[in-house]
Amino acid sequence: MHCLKKTVAMVPHEDDEAYNTLRNNLSRAKTDLTAAMSALDKSDRAWRKVLTTASDFSSAVAKYQGDSPTLSSRLSETATAMGKLAEKSAGSKSASPDPESTEAALARSVKTWLAEVASVESEYSRVHASNREFQMYKKKVTALDKKKAKSGGKGVDDEKMGRNYEKLEKAKADHEGVLEAVKTKMEKLWAQQGDMFEHCFISYWLRVDHGLKAADEGMAVPRAFARERQSAVLGRVESKSAVASIHATK
Repeated sequence: MHCLKKTVAMVPHEDDEAYNTLRNNLSRAKTDLTAAMSALDKSDRAWRKVLTTASDFSSAVAKYQGDSPTLSSRLSETATAMGKLAEKSAGSKSASPDPESTEAALARSVKTWLAEVASVESEYSRVHASNREFQMYKKKVTALDKKKAKSGGKGVDDEKMGRNYEKLEKAKADHEGVLEAVKTKMEKLWAQQGDMFEHCFISYWLRVDHGLKAADEGMAVPRAFARERQSAVLGRVESKSAVASIHATK
């Protein structure tokens, strides 16, 4: 009995500070990375929308029926190039069409980590249940001890007290076992969280880089033509504006 009483005196406080800190930290990291991955997916969809819109625009202006064969040729070339670029992007789930690319692999690692955090979160209920059981027997034993001390040992069933001490001992061991197992998983995940933020960052900007390169290749001809023609077109616009201004003052 003395040994069991000593065990009761040594039991940890109901709240485990390291467990609670890990729980809060993982929750924040999960929330932030989930938001980042959502933004990454939105960026992919936005990029595909940009290419689809560029294709639609190019197809529309390619219907030009003016007198310039050069312009007609450039518009037709652009419509074809934008159509291919949009079609290629539409067949991919991300701005990077290669599922084995570095950016895709890094994004998968973050998604796997988030799934593992969600899995360990599902075990928090086990920690709570085992702690509740432990606290219940701790309360029972404490009450029995007080009762025995107050009565001088009279009217107290020592056998019953012994059983409750044994149950407390088992509940304590069970709770510590569950808590330690869950904390080990949490510590492992928390040790990886820094890498996950870096993986997410790199994945996003590699996708942007891939998209910009694809755009640079696919849009090179129309962009160059637009830059080449802007001065001449602007001159005509300004000339027409000047003429219109003269007529307006008459």
